Amino acid sequence: MASVDRNVISIADTFTLQLEAKDLGSLNQPDFSVLEKSFDILSKNVSHNIQNINGVSTQSVVWQLQLQAKQLGDVEIPDFTIEGVSSQKIIIKVKKAVIESADNLDFKLQLSANKEQLKVNEQVLLTLKFFYAKYVNNLQNTELDLANAKVIRLENKEYETQIQGKPYGVFEISYALFPTEEGVLEIPAQQVSVRMGRNSLFSARQGRAVTLRSKALQIPITALKNSNNVIVADDLVLSEKWPTNLQSVEVGNSLTREINLNIKGALAQTVPAIVMPEMAGLKIYPEAADKNEQKTANGVFIQRSRKFAIVPTQPGSVELPAIEYQWWNATEQKFQTARLPARTIKVTNAASDKTSTSLTGETQAKQEEVQVAPKEALREKIKLEKVYVENPVNYWLIASNIVSALVIAFLVLLLFWKRQKKADQALQTQPQEIDLEQQQFDLLLRACEQDSPAKIYQQLQRWSSCLKLDQWSQAGFKEQADYLQQSLFAQQSTPQSTQQSAQYSEQQTWSKEQFKVLLQAERKQWLADQKSDEKNKAVQHKFSLYPERVSG
Repeated sequence: MASVDRNVISIADTFTLQLEAKDLGSLNQPDFSVLEKSFDILSKNVSHNIQNINGVSTQSVVWQLQLQAKQLGDVEIPDFTIEGVSSQKIIIKVKKAVIESADNLDFKLQLSANKEQLKVNEQVLLTLKFFYAKYVNNLQNTELDLANAKVIRLENKEYETQIQGKPYGVFEISYALFPTEEGVLEIPAQQVSVRMGRNSLFSARQGRAVTLRSKALQIPITALKNSNNVIVADDLVLSEKWPTNLQSVEVGNSLTREINLNIKGALAQTVPAIVMPEMAGLKIYPEAADKNEQKTANGVFIQRSRKFAIVPTQPGSVELPAIEYQWWNATEQKFQTARLPARTIKVTNAASDKTSTSLTGETQAKQEEVQVAPKEALREKIKLEKVYVENPVNYWLIASNIVSALVIAFLVLLLFWKRQKKADQALQTQPQEIDLEQQQFDLLLRACEQDSPAKIYQQLQRWSSCLKLDQWSQAGFKEQADYLQQSLFAQQSTPQSTQQSAQYSEQQTWSKEQFKVLLQAERKQWLADQKSDEKNKAVQHKFSLYPERVSG
């Protein structure tokens, strides 16, 4: 199979020819010397691919050649033959190199269309070419969005060309446009932005930005007269496939008819479904249509295929009517009709019917005798037997079920044991925390007896760190703790702030006796909360089979 990335090029452009061969029995390659008459072979690459799908292995070889045409006009790429299999010929249209911008610039932008006027639903190829003579990267372009046309973006292309002896790299963006209404197709100016220089892993520095803007295009659109159910396309081929032995078919036997539509340059929504009309003496069973749409260098290529199972129901001659598709040939600008001719099918009686008519009189008499025999005589000939089938016990299945149940029970017990062990470890570590709290609380009481606010405040901080509380439960105790801190601040104040501190202490004073009472109440509340938490944990551990996931 041979293919090219572009069918229309300029004399200075390079293009790629790809040739693929599957399941070769040798390492032979095509004779590419036949190309040297019309093309310069700039480079050649070969790759080998192996695929294994559902145990079926396939091999393929792909050759890629970069070519440049030597002459203008229609240049033919000949067919290549390997092991008796040949590729198709390809025609390349080579034109003169035309650039709208000045030829001495390093960057150029060109927007062009392959048609100057259109019909509604006719395909036009829009091409945006960016020429660059220096290294660039990070190319960005504006998206094309038209209100009165269907826009289909084709594959981007990159190649090289020369303009007056100066080499250029070309980045080409192509679109297939289908105008949907009469009027003027306004194609706005397109913009491309790049940065100069190459991307480098060792430098984050970006080059200078370059922005180019093309000219806008206007294409007049006219509507077709009497264009109902008319396909607008550049090319349309209608074909069919039948079984090899189609001279006659027997009643009840089926034959398959396949109808194919290959359309180039048409909008998929305008292609009607492939159908066959109902006919007397025939039953027609259509299969689901096979739809395929490809984006090629020449725009959109549509393939439609549908199979019909045809079953004759009575003998005789049946004529299938012709199938026609009217379409507008956009290349030749005229209406054409694609047609499958009518076909006559001869239907004969089934072979079983012929053999049934040749029964002897003796056989028919026996059949009549059986039909008139009384029911009592038939019952005597019929013997009923009762068959008892023993259902053997499947000991292996019973044993496997028992083993599975034991394994599940063991896993449940193991999980419960791990949970119990974890809870016991938690209970063992808890008394240590309680003992530490008791020790720090006793030291706090001793500090209160010594009548030293600084030591009391210091020991209060140590004891509160053992409790791990976000806030005090007793509001009065929180106030006394704040007063204690404020009294220490008043003692350490400077002489300039002595008068302010005295005024502050008159309003808020710390009472050691009240502090001790509230301190006992706060610890009593904390001990009660600890017991409540232990009960909750014990209940949860007792009735919870699976451990809960604790975050962070």
